Amino acid sequence: MGWMIDTHTIPKIRTWDEAKRVFEATVPWKDTHDSERALGLRREKHKIIIRDGTDYKLRLYQTDVVIYHQDGDVTINAYSSVSTTKFIDQVAPVHFSQSLLGGTFITVSDSSRVAMYRPNKRGGIRFTVGKDKRWVPLNPGDIHTEERLVPNLSEMGKVRKQLKTYFTWSDVMDRLQPGKDLGSGYTTEGKEEVLKALLENPEDPSLFGDVRKHVVSGYYNGYKEHKKHVRAVAYKAAGCYTKTPITPYEVGASIRSLNHEF
Repeated sequence: MGWMIDTHTIPKIRTWDEAKRVFEATVPWKDTHDSERALGLRREKHKIIIRDGTDYKLRLYQTDVVIYHQDGDVTINAYSSVSTTKFIDQVAPVHFSQSLLGGTFITVSDSSRVAMYRPNKRGGIRFTVGKDKRWVPLNPGDIHTEERLVPNLSEMGKVRKQLKTYFTWSDVMDRLQPGKDLGSGYTTEGKEEVLKALLENPEDPSLFGDVRKHVVSGYYNGYKEHKKHVRAVAYKAAGCYTKTPITPYEVGASIRSLNHEF
């Protein structure tokens, strides 16, 4: 696991009032401007809270990651790092987090829905609370729509039946010479094409060796893992998964009240 910051010394901040209270309770450094104060241990000057007019900026290194505005709005500025993710978890409203899967996104979630927003190149995304008590992105940047692979269990069952003869043969091969036929000269290219051919003619023994060569070679880790891998490739080759978009909702996550009482 890579290096990341320690957030145990950072107070949890969820609202503008809490940010104001933390700032006013912290003694400023002697050698810096009064508007900058420690966010946690005094020696950690890479984690600070800044008062800028009526805004409170929670800064990690050189980035104002979370900004609390007096009107109740909050600005979240994502940055692609595990440390930023932990920082946001500690000092942003409870429904906000950062996702690094497939890019860097600001994530707003409640118990049933997840919206992911890619921040604009300059500045973060400012959220306000709408009439329906949900966070509304004022400058949403690029809304990211996730896709989920939904399995067709009936088709998977058919694929498993079609693979039975191959697995019986492969089991005998493993008992006679475990993995010995999986030489270094084999290739794993065209795995799905090999499985498609087998599924079309599941009783054809001339195809069994191709599966061992092109699907299992380079992956072999015992018979059980071998079966899991072949099945996974076969499911994909047979089209047993349907890509279903998870469309993010437009206004963010529910909160308990307009005054942010969590």
